[in-house]
Amino acid sequence: MSVTNIQSVPLGELLESYSVKCGDSKADVSGVDINKQFISTRALMSDIDTSKYAVVYPGCFACNLMHIGRDELIPIAYNGTEKDFIVSPAYSTFRLKEGEPRVLAEYLYMFFCSSEIDRLTWFYTDSSIRGNLKESRLFDIIIPLPPIEEQRNLVAAWKALRDMKEQNEALAEPLFALCRSRLQEMKKEYEAVEIGPFLTVIDNRNEKNDEFPVLGINKDKAFMPTAATTDGLDLKKYKVVRDGEFVFSGMQT
Repeated sequence: MSVTNIQSVPLGELLESYSVKCGDSKADVSGVDINKQFISTRALMSDIDTSKYAVVYPGCFACNLMHIGRDELIPIAYNGTEKDFIVSPAYSTFRLKEGEPRVLAEYLYMFFCSSEIDRLTWFYTDSSIRGNLKESRLFDIIIPLPPIEEQRNLVAAWKALRDMKEQNEALAEPLFALCRSRLQEMKKEYEAVEIGPFLTVIDNRNEKNDEFPVLGINKDKAFMPTAATTDGLDLKKYKVVRDGEFVFSGMQT
């Protein structure tokens, strides 16, 4: 898909923060998960007065800016429904600026679901333990902004791929459940053994200084491009992981 006439625009030109209290002391409260969707809160709310909690109107966004550095992603969700969501007052709530004709809210959400915005927001966090992000820093981030019609095409294609992914995951889940069930049964049928005798520790270094991609491991237990700067590093000391081998980091378990 060819996209032309792309502008580079800071988020602050498109979004504005707002704060509206729900006024209901017994409201149903939502949170935002790592998949950037609204979920029912896991906190105990029986004795909590929620009247000061924030309203997320249809077409608006809610975001927790307090521990992006810890999670290495920005937990932000878009209210694409026709109902209001109620979130903690610690969340930031955003909406499109009134009369803003250049952007679709769904296009912004598509961008917020990308790894690029996760990388940028993580980079802009402060030096606190959790890695908080200031709202002003979020609004300073520059995003690509194609014409509205191109945005519609991009959003339509993104939705189609997302729906296909969700359908495939729904089809695969019964198979995963069957495998998990079988593994539980095997624990009772077979004697447990140590894993050590089946593995050998190896240390293959990149002695020829080949230009392999430098990778890390994410929390989904998959390889990912390293977030560190590799310019000027001596890659001869780095380890090579060949086909069929495992890599493990025990430092942050």
